[in-house]
Amino acid sequence: VLFTFAFQITFFVAAYTIDNRRKERGGRDCLCCSKPMSFDKEQLYMQGAGKSSMRSFLGDKFAPFILQKPVRYAIMITTAGFLAASIYGATQLRQEFSFRWFVPDNSYLQKIFDLQDQYFPSSGINADIVTVDVDYCASQAKLSDFSTKLKSNKWVEKGTVSSWYDEMKAYFATNSPSGLDSNGQIPCVPATNFLNQFNVWAASTPAAKASAERNVIVKDGKISASRIGFRVIQTKNSREDVQVLNSIRQLVKDVNLAGTFEFAFPFLYFEQYLIIERELILNIGLAAVAVFFVSLALIAHPGGALLVFSCVIMTIVELLGCMWFWGIGIDGVAVINIVLALGFSVDYSAHIGHCYMVKTGSRIEKAKQALGDIGFSVINGAVSTFLAVLLLSVSQSYVFRVFFRMFFLVVLCGCFNGVVLLPCMLATFGPSRTASQNSKNSKELLGMGEPVQTGAAPMDAIAAA
Repeated sequence: VLFTFAFQITFFVAAYTIDNRRKERGGRDCLCCSKPMSFDKEQLYMQGAGKSSMRSFLGDKFAPFILQKPVRYAIMITTAGFLAASIYGATQLRQEFSFRWFVPDNSYLQKIFDLQDQYFPSSGINADIVTVDVDYCASQAKLSDFSTKLKSNKWVEKGTVSSWYDEMKAYFATNSPSGLDSNGQIPCVPATNFLNQFNVWAASTPAAKASAERNVIVKDGKISASRIGFRVIQTKNSREDVQVLNSIRQLVKDVNLAGTFEFAFPFLYFEQYLIIERELILNIGLAAVAVFFVSLALIAHPGGALLVFSCVIMTIVELLGCMWFWGIGIDGVAVINIVLALGFSVDYSAHIGHCYMVKTGSRIEKAKQALGDIGFSVINGAVSTFLAVLLLSVSQSYVFRVFFRMFFLVVLCGCFNGVVLLPCMLATFGPSRTASQNSKNSKELLGMGEPVQTGAAPMDAIAAA
């Protein structure tokens, strides 16, 4: 963004100046160094100052039509109804995520996912409680607590808890001459003896050996890490995913064994569910505040800036509502696009609002002039943005398809709010006296414009202005 801005105020301005000099001397468009053409400068200026057919349509036909009192009230009422429907849709949005969204549609992995859904529809998530650098001899009670709490947790699938310590403890309770101590734990005095007891159990049966190799890491003469496995039941939505993550974290916190944490690969994505709504609201709020103050500074009128800001906010609300109707949920991709959309939607309204503020006349006259002068440029910007993302509509990637859908909605809603709704609002609620009118009246009072009527007292002239 900074590079583009710097490019516009340096290279583009310089190139535009050179091109205008080429026009003044009559140089040709493509062969700018060729011999200048002979032309009538005054006639050329008048031709250039004339309106294009599209500008004439917007200013002379479209604007007068939509700014008729019955029509503009109908537009505002209809938009209010659509806004109400969008608010309902926005409240129905839910966080969603699936691994297969980020796999191309024509990938072989999609077939694997289909087979998994067909033959293993109820399989949940395999997860682990991982312990690192723990004094296992002194922490046996807490290791048992993990198993007990996991088996009673409503989010853990029954019969899936796999604890190497429970298996080792069961072996010593039934097969070892030493058995268990008075606390029902594996005897390990001194503490280093726990590794010896572990090796005895691991060598007892092939199943014990497999469990030890799969769940325990022995390094430098001690157990450096281990894990207790379990499976989380199949969840229905992101809200349940968040509940699962919070429940397992609370379980680990309750046992309070230092060096212990929960892990499952999907937990990395569940993590975003905890913060994504807060981050979305925070980023939209900060961006909206920035948009309002920038609009206020550039439009230089609180009423005009507020109307422009209202159209921007309506565009975002309509985008959120249409996302629900189009089946798009809240995820990392959508959040990024929503924040980007806030910046894009400013253009469609800010140009119309600024142009209105520099015109003179009644509200309706200024709205007509603004739409005629800048409306076509706003539409050009919307069409060019749409064409830029159009090819993404046939992409095999979920990310690019969502990008297209959301930017299509921004272009559609933003352009309508800027070109149709905002002129109606300005013609009805817009500032009646703008900066250009105040400047003109000030010049008249100072004798720089048309003179004040002869004989009028100074205070009368000021009151009349």
